[in-house]
Amino acid sequence: MLDILREEALPVQADRVGDYIRGVGLYVGVEMVKDAANKEPDGAFAAGIVNGLRDRHVLISATGFHANILKIRPPLGVHDG
Repeated sequence: MLDILREEALPVQADRVGDYIRGVGLYVGVEMVKDAANKEPDGAFAAGIVNGLRDRHVLISATGFHANILKIRPPLGVHDG
């Protein structure tokens, strides 16, 4: 396994592809703030949204230094075959 990583330069390829697609992913971030004028982070509000949606069987998460950014992912399709 390690030979394959080395021979096919997989870490280098992963780094190159990561640089290419970074910022073009499937996540959407929505920042929660207490006041739009001063943009003070509101982690408690974000947590309330995350927990309220969890109660409704919708899974998102909060991220960021202040846990005030909602990390929204698109639903993944399920393949039966």
